[in-house]
Amino acid sequence: MARLLLLLLSGLAGAFADAKPNIVYILADDLGPGDIGPFGQKLIPTPRLDQMAREGLCFDRAYAGSSVCAPSRTALLTGLHTGHGPIRANKEYPTGQHPIGNVPTVAKSLKQAGYATGCFGKWGMGYPGSGSEPLDQGFDRFFGYNHQVHAHEYFPAALDEGRGQKNVPLAKGEYAHGRIMDEALAWTREQAKAGKPFFLFLPVTLPHGKLQATEEMLAPFKDKFGDHPRPEKARLYAAMVHRLDADVGRVMDLLRELGVEKDTLVVFLSDNGCEPAYGIEPGYFRGRAGLRGDKRSPHEGGIRTAQIACARECCVAFTKIAVDALRTRDRAARVVHEEKMRDV
Repeated sequence: MARLLLLLLSGLAGAFADAKPNIVYILADDLGPGDIGPFGQKLIPTPRLDQMAREGLCFDRAYAGSSVCAPSRTALLTGLHTGHGPIRANKEYPTGQHPIGNVPTVAKSLKQAGYATGCFGKWGMGYPGSGSEPLDQGFDRFFGYNHQVHAHEYFPAALDEGRGQKNVPLAKGEYAHGRIMDEALAWTREQAKAGKPFFLFLPVTLPHGKLQATEEMLAPFKDKFGDHPRPEKARLYAAMVHRLDADVGRVMDLLRELGVEKDTLVVFLSDNGCEPAYGIEPGYFRGRAGLRGDKRSPHEGGIRTAQIACARECCVAFTKIAVDALRTRDRAARVVHEEKMRDV
């Protein structure tokens, strides 16, 4: 295993010896593995994710680190599974969630490597003053919701920036997700213009409940889903997934506009399976993708996630590295097997 890891790292180093690729990680919230077109969704159009899948790689056996928010995000940022990770449940405090603590994170590593690092969306891994806010974990900039329970509201009076909480007022009726995306894209533009490699972590709240949307988001689904037992909830959910797809497109369009599309790895996935408590009947949209279980479940439907990676020219390098590593693994396995047989 150690030799295989060394080969992977050596291959990546060779692939990007002349430049540091930008990294964009878009983490959806409570999105079912079958809620988007590349993985079988038929009722909710997701054209930008469809395009991303065509131009990149789809992973139909991708798994989240947990079946609920905070431990899943902890596993993602630290690389530790929940048996070793510092957060193993959504443990709540009055001002936020249980802190992640002083552990290595991917943001810390990338910052040390010279990357600009930004987190925009839902945090949920350390309340203000805990020493585990985003700025303590390797991020230069944070904008969104520190407290994941606050993230249930899409029309809040204020959002959080830096180490503060509810310190950025929003206009009445302003959709918080839209403001978060605007801030994230503006930050990305700044880093690209400065010529600095960047890590953009986008743990967006869509389509996590409350089910809330603007009239503009709902317009494409007017009078649809009449056969659903709660058609108004189905329209809200579809509008939120559709908006998520559109904003993935905004990210991709910006990278192309800035001329960094070919130098950027973009990854999309969800933190866990779909949430049946929203009243949308996951079976209607087939968000479970035929799997057993939902969010909070240890079964496949709770932890398998729709994952897409798009890196344009970099995809060729990634594919070659993966194939070479698998071939090396197979050769090593045969050698070990032959040695064991000789011992017998």
